[in-house]
Amino acid sequence: MMLKACRIADKDKFSYYDSLIIVAALECNCKILYTEDLQHNQIIENSLTVINPLL
Repeated sequence: MMLKACRIADKDKFSYYDSLIIVAALECNCKILYTEDLQHNQIIENSLTVINPLL
């Protein structure tokens, strides 16, 4: 999980800790990630959509 987070952080320029959250969501087959820290409506790895709940 940590290696995959490092790859995503390098490839997409996310912070390491944001990448850990992303990898956890991807491994759990989540389709939506609610966070205010990433870009709204961003699609990650063609399967995870970021939603900012404050907008």
